[in-house]
Amino acid sequence: MSEQPSNEVNDPSSTPSVIEQFIGQRQVVERIKVALNAAWQDGVRFPHAIMVGPPGVGKTELCHLISKEMGSTMFEQLAQNIRNIEQMRGFLMEPGDRDFAFIDEVHELRPEVQVTLYRAMENGKIFLGGTDAKRKRVLEMANLTLVAASTNPEKLLKPLRDRFKLVLQFDYYTNEELTVMLSQRATKLGWQMEDAGLFNRIAQRSRGTPRIALRILEEVRRVARSQGDTVLTIEHFDAACRLEGLDALGLGPIERKYLRILAQPAEPVRLNVLASQIGLTPKTVATTIEEFLLRVGLIGKSDRGRMITGEGLRHLQENVAAEVNNG
Repeated sequence: MSEQPSNEVNDPSSTPSVIEQFIGQRQVVERIKVALNAAWQDGVRFPHAIMVGPPGVGKTELCHLISKEMGSTMFEQLAQNIRNIEQMRGFLMEPGDRDFAFIDEVHELRPEVQVTLYRAMENGKIFLGGTDAKRKRVLEMANLTLVAASTNPEKLLKPLRDRFKLVLQFDYYTNEELTVMLSQRATKLGWQMEDAGLFNRIAQRSRGTPRIALRILEEVRRVARSQGDTVLTIEHFDAACRLEGLDALGLGPIERKYLRILAQPAEPVRLNVLASQIGLTPKTVATTIEEFLLRVGLIGKSDRGRMITGEGLRHLQENVAAEVNNG
């Protein structure tokens, strides 16, 4: 009996199993290979590392690969779940020698918890007790590797930043890298494509982010299976884009509404005004909507507010059909 294709893009059997299979982030991967080889040659643990960059570009996946290459176990936790010093101490006592302790969004740790973390990194010890030196207890930590991921490293205390031996800067993917990654993943999943150009179309709407590309690919297959089809086609892709309201750049209805608001007045619009018209908080607008629009040059910012660029106006005009088709 032939093995049935998986219906999950993140099925463990479909993800890279060795670092050579990882697509993208070439400079980061090369630095990791050097550090891995050095650690193996010297018989020591992998150095403490911080992975910096936008969400969804492979930081967690690469940490898993590093731990596999080292033959180690990875202990993973979100910084938001480490709310106090005691929880940090407990997390740091779990790994064994040469294991990995991975903290995602490490900048979300409270300052006092960051202090506990960098003291542990510096001394290899966890200090318990109060201010009375006679009552203090010291616990020896395992010879572990701390790997942290952050989208906002400026929020980290400088002493903590300085204790990472490797600072790995991640970037967005090119469409070519996303196309290769999607092809690799679909092959491992056993998903058949009628036209290889489908991967490039997905890549163009993925904002340089593998997580988004894989989400769209999964939506395309969901459309195909809803129709009883096993081969993914351009028609399934078009239907998936209509369902999500995606235009040629991968903008959804909320982003196009943002651009239309800016296109109406002849002067910049302040963030709080935009947020109230869209129905979101200013922080949400700034972090989830504007980042990509700024990156691709559709909007600009000044002290007076936000404004649409000529490129933004052209994009609105060229994608009217997408808005009409999606109501």
